[in-house]
Amino acid sequence: MPIRRAAPTDLTETEARVAELAAAGRTNREIGATVFLSAKTVEANLGRVYGKLGIRGRPELGVALRERGDRAKK
Repeated sequence: MPIRRAAPTDLTETEARVAELAAAGRTNREIGATVFLSAKTVEANLGRVYGKLGIRGRPELGVALRERGDRAKK
């Protein structure tokens, strides 16, 4: 059975968790401590999340995640 590759816009589990924590106002260091990653790795994950969601930074993150969730429910 072939393995289904994620679409380029799908968030990985780690990216989704990092994005949720960032949208909740956590710092990179706090996020890293929660998910056992370095602050630099958190930063890299957020960069990929921003690209996949078509946003530029944290201020847009909460709205983009809510919109993405609303579309997924339909």
